Amino acid sequence: MIIIADCHVDKTNEAQFRLLLDKLESANDTIVFLGDIFDLWIAVPRLETDLQNDFIDWCNRQPSEIGWIDGNHEFYVSKVHQNAFSWASETHYVKKNVFLCHGDLINTREYQYRIFRGVVKSRVMRWISRVVPIPSGIIQSIQNHTRNSNHHHKSKNLEGQFAKFTSTLPSQVNTVICGHFHAYSEKKYHEACNVILTPAWGDTEEVLVSNDDTTFRVVHWTDIPPAKTSVG
Repeated sequence: MIIIADCHVDKTNEAQFRLLLDKLESANDTIVFLGDIFDLWIAVPRLETDLQNDFIDWCNRQPSEIGWIDGNHEFYVSKVHQNAFSWASETHYVKKNVFLCHGDLINTREYQYRIFRGVVKSRVMRWISRVVPIPSGIIQSIQNHTRNSNHHHKSKNLEGQFAKFTSTLPSQVNTVICGHFHAYSEKKYHEACNVILTPAWGDTEEVLVSNDDTTFRVVHWTDIPPAKTSVG
């Protein structure tokens, strides 16, 4: 499994992101995009970029399992483009004993953000964005709000929130992997649940990899292991 989070792709790192996709294709492994892959992605045809359309085409071509979870910088992607992925979710996905999420909903005390998220990601807002042209000022406001949310989360001590969050998970979950916080860390809670924060590819160009979906390690994207060749 290869897990990528927080690429925040824009024009400044688009070329490098395309190289990452080439590397992932050659790996032929399960790939999970854990949110905030683009700096802003509103899945409405007239608002999507050429690169976002190319990315969807790339996902459709892959023979391996491709998972997708919306980040706080993505809007309606899991709903609009669900057929491009093996699975897609707006919030989380459980794969065997691993709970995968972006991480923006870990902190239950972020009331203003939760209200903002509920409004802008609602079905009503999605419908409005499809039929009414969205002024560039509103799009910029959404982008600024998501960036401020990232900085706010990273600046807070959330040990108690992680402990509370892991205590609510199904008993079979022994690993939680999320992005959003940008800095890699790993810590065990309640002596049974390991929480891994994925490094932000947009900052470090690093990803998480695992050979057994149990133990994970951080590698630079250029060091992603190649596909195993069959013998015989």
